[in-house]
Amino acid sequence: MDTEQTKKWTGYHNTSSARQELPLNLRIAWERALQRKIDPYMACPMEVSVEARAKIKADNKRIFVCAQSLFHATKYMVKENGRFCLLLFSKEGVLLAIYHYDQMNEWLSDHKINVWTNWSEDYIGPNIFSIGIKKKTGTTMIGAENYAHIFTNGAWYFSSIFDGNDDLLGGLALVTTADYASDYLEYLVYALSKNIELHFAWFGFFHNASSVTEGMGFMSIDQSTGENRILTMGEEIFKMLGIKEDNYVYKRLEQYIDPLPANAEFWDMMNRKDCVSDKTIRLICRGRASTVCISTSIFKEPTFHIDGLVVIFNSYSRIQRLVVKYNGSVAHFSFDSIIGKSKSFLDAVNHTKNAAYSESNILLLGESGTGKDVIAQAIHNASYCRKGPFVAINCASFSKELIASELFGYVEGAFTGARRGGSIGKLEMANNGTLFLDEIGDMPLDLQAVLLRTLEERCFMKVGGNEIKQINTRIIAATNKNLSEKMKNGLFREDLYYRLSVVRISIPPLRLRGNDILLLANEFLKNVCDRQHKKEVSLTEDAKEFLLNYKWPGNVRELNNLLEGIVSISSSDLISADIIIKYLGYEETEPMSSLQALATDSSELEQMKRALRENRGNRCKAAESIGMSRSTFYRRLREYGLGNR
Repeated sequence: MDTEQTKKWTGYHNTSSARQELPLNLRIAWERALQRKIDPYMACPMEVSVEARAKIKADNKRIFVCAQSLFHATKYMVKENGRFCLLLFSKEGVLLAIYHYDQMNEWLSDHKINVWTNWSEDYIGPNIFSIGIKKKTGTTMIGAENYAHIFTNGAWYFSSIFDGNDDLLGGLALVTTADYASDYLEYLVYALSKNIELHFAWFGFFHNASSVTEGMGFMSIDQSTGENRILTMGEEIFKMLGIKEDNYVYKRLEQYIDPLPANAEFWDMMNRKDCVSDKTIRLICRGRASTVCISTSIFKEPTFHIDGLVVIFNSYSRIQRLVVKYNGSVAHFSFDSIIGKSKSFLDAVNHTKNAAYSESNILLLGESGTGKDVIAQAIHNASYCRKGPFVAINCASFSKELIASELFGYVEGAFTGARRGGSIGKLEMANNGTLFLDEIGDMPLDLQAVLLRTLEERCFMKVGGNEIKQINTRIIAATNKNLSEKMKNGLFREDLYYRLSVVRISIPPLRLRGNDILLLANEFLKNVCDRQHKKEVSLTEDAKEFLLNYKWPGNVRELNNLLEGIVSISSSDLISADIIIKYLGYEETEPMSSLQALATDSSELEQMKRALRENRGNRCKAAESIGMSRSTFYRRLREYGLGNR
């Protein structure tokens, strides 16, 4: 310290009149320190305990990494002057980091300036931090203005650092030897602090954006120093890789993703700065294997002088959900959207609702077109796995050779024509959701054995693969075949049947649902008119009578297609029985009685007999119980020869 500064410092300590030369806020701080009897010759920053450092690191990791990147920028701004250093403080006054050139090593050591020291006024009296942190403008302290003797031969410049909400984050000090003091350094430290604030805001936005979507996360890697240093790492990435989140900022990426040779493909991409899109890759992270889908992009930030890679991680389960979503494998129907009031149908629906809340596999039995797929979707949407995917596969629509790859997926090169990269199977798509196996009675016998083993062990392997995949999938199967007959003939495995049919529900055919036919018809007409932007179409009385007496071999599907076809080709707002008869392809001269005879079968007769028994012969109540109009019920009794009973 020069002679003039020595005189000032001695005077400040010895006389009140000398301290009058100090700015008011600094003079008050000096008076406080003297009253506390802080020894100016012994005063130096107090070391923070090891136990307290972990929390300080966690609370200040963002500001630390922002300043770390900024230090590289200062090399270019003041590269000709190495006699200075930057000190980064937390808002509580803990020195977090020191950025300096080798020329300052000895000076810093002599002045006991070390990280993890507390610069509170309680320990060292008024100093650049304690005075500067209370001001939003820059602060300068030269030589004798420092209370502690150890700091009096330095020139100190300080600027506080705030976030976007004007909350204090910490501060940045620039210190040099007193002989290098210059007004421009005051402006420089202020500019650097504002740069950190901008950097902080940029990283804050990036970090928040990286955790918006479940199963998707962003990671930014600073490679400007020749290493792979983490700038930001979304919380979702920790979940994907099975790593417990910690203070990751500016750590080497190798501390999380195992180095060569375990992840050779990944590190080759990082080191070459490859730009890839949606690449599926297997990573070993701290000894744990994970499969993720990654995309990379190069970034270069000239303001902060950092460059590296942005890596976007998608979890394998998220990719599966997207595949399911855009494949249209979504359950659209719920129990609220199911139409029907007949007793036989409501009984089936109520049983199905109860079964939906269980975890048991369900087998839906019924003729083709009765709506088994609609019921399956309703079950899914009422079940515990409703937030998961709903995936359907028609076992009758694939050849024996293809159904296995459709169900289980396959690896690349599994067979001639296999897609590059392999394919996800329906079973894997349906993980944590529902797999609907329609037409299960047509599944090849040898594949039934594989499916049985999968259901029992809850795991499978892709075609051509050797990796075992665990699944948690609820199975709903459906068939219009007589499985009992197929089991007798050795065409369906009994053990698989009992595994699939823990709950068995029969869906009644349309011809046994009485007035449900008209309820469905009116709903279908409304929907098709809305879709085709046509005026409302209604049924004549003779059309209603015909629909109620027609046998409906195609059930609900046939009714829907019939009405849509008629509306599409007709300009009339009324549909009569004649129009329906022509559309069905019958001759106009064919007697109505022969058409109505299409509806007669033993199942309807048994239903009517049962209704009469249950209602003690009361025909009105019997007709109502099966959803049939009284006139139709009486006429059908006469046709069956029961009219006089």
